[in-house]
Amino acid sequence: MNAGVLNLPANITKEVKETIQEFSLKTFKVLGCSGVIRIDFIIDNDTNEIYVNEVNTIPGSLSFHLWKATNLNYTDLLNKLIDLGLKRNREEKNITYSFDINILSGYSLKGLKGSKI
Repeated sequence: MNAGVLNLPANITKEVKETIQEFSLKTFKVLGCSGVIRIDFIIDNDTNEIYVNEVNTIPGSLSFHLWKATNLNYTDLLNKLIDLGLKRNREEKNITYSFDINILSGYSLKGLKGSKI
């Protein structure tokens, strides 16, 4: 499943972990993501700078092996995702869009009326 060696949790310092978690939340929010995604990071060994590399959707089993360190079982994860999806659907149905400009306000039909077809 993984071409490299998988270390869960990753062998990183507490500070690096906290920075990556912070970057993950910001990335998720900025991109307007929902559900489960996987964010890959790159750490520059010379400067210790952390970069967001890419955001991935997670196919199949939601790469459940990545969740083991959280002590969240698969059933609970699926139930959480279903609840989040239903909540998002309810919220989207209640969105009302309004526009602050009337695009037709400067247009004149000069007395013309619509025709019937």
